[in-house]
Amino acid sequence: MLFEESQPGLIIIRYREKADLEVERQGALLARLEAVAGPVVLIFDVAAEIRMVPMDVPNFWLGVTGRAELLIKGMAIVTSSAAVRVAAGGFSLANTARGISTEVKTVGSVEAATDWARALLS
Repeated sequence: MLFEESQPGLIIIRYREKADLEVERQGALLARLEAVAGPVVLIFDVAAEIRMVPMDVPNFWLGVTGRAELLIKGMAIVTSSAAVRVAAGGFSLANTARGISTEVKTVGSVEAATDWARALLS
């Protein structure tokens, strides 16, 4: 898993293989989120080869979005997989049910996700 901060508060995470999703591999990303002082939007660029999301992944991210001090305004998931879109939709509903204001959106391209993220940050 690689991630880059293309502008302050906009982090693009590239998941290229299923193992990149593993909770144990999120440490550096979580450390970066903890170091960001202001609002942040995450763009998860999920490779087409990744067709499912293990159950511990949304559970992990529900814990992260529940941390109000992290100021996660939004999460965009770039995917062509219907199963990943369904998982993202369930994740979004779970956040809403818990009163978490993090917006979650699935999109077809990193460019569209970046435009959405920039609008959230402005």
